[in-house]
Amino acid sequence: MLIGCAVFLFALYLSKANVTLRFILLRRSAALLADISNSPYLTHFPVVLLIAATCYGTNQVKPDVIGLSQFIGWLGVVLLIAIFFWWLFERHTDSIRNKVMVFFARRKGCAGGNK
Repeated sequence: MLIGCAVFLFALYLSKANVTLRFILLRRSAALLADISNSPYLTHFPVVLLIAATCYGTNQVKPDVIGLSQFIGWLGVVLLIAIFFWWLFERHTDSIRNKVMVFFARRKGCAGGNK
């Protein structure tokens, strides 16, 4: 609970502090993570379940250096899969949304002119 409160206060501070990202790599990484933020919600559970079932079975990972290394490695794999799904399905969402909005705006304009 203490960690949750600390993260909440830190996030609140960042939202009020007008923090700017100075480094281009950090800025691009933040933009990519913001763009793909929906894909991990959709992909992480099936991927983690597949990893657990195929690689670990009923064995548990020990909380040591090897276990932490495995966790970080699998986290990278899950993020790469999420980026792949974003690239495959979601990267054009804004342009498609704009085209649909323009299409319906034109249709509404035509329907409004006939009345």
